[in-house]
Amino acid sequence: MRVVTAGVWLLGPVLCGAGVAVARSGASAASAVLFATGVGDAVLCAVYRGLQPIAYELDGTGLVIERRGRSARRYVGAVSSMPTARLGLRVAGSGGLYGYLGRFRLAGGGRVSAFVTDRSATAIVRVGEAVLAVSPADRDAFLSGVEVSDA
Repeated sequence: MRVVTAGVWLLGPVLCGAGVAVARSGASAASAVLFATGVGDAVLCAVYRGLQPIAYELDGTGLVIERRGRSARRYVGAVSSMPTARLGLRVAGSGGLYGYLGRFRLAGGGRVSAFVTDRSATAIVRVGEAVLAVSPADRDAFLSGVEVSDA
């Protein structure tokens, strides 16, 4: 994931530089497209950096997901793990830039909201009616405080 993030951050300045170089040759339409794409890339990088989860906390009311540059997301309800569930294909969101963030399918069916920075430590949990994918630093310690569900 770090390679993807670094590569996408590098892509913005490269595209902007290419836009400037193409502008010098007189191709203003191509230059504008390259430059706008580079700026758009940088904006996406900044947005997803802010959405990056940095901590997960189980409290007495549910689960709190702390994010780098945005307010925390709070999910209220009983928390149970879904040990057989696996993260599947991305539906909408980021599949590598600062993690796996957004809507994904579960392998075998169903949907999940993903807040994952380390796919190897992914835990799928149900909090109330919400199904969430998270990746706590110590997955086993995180899951030790929740009940197990087959659903």
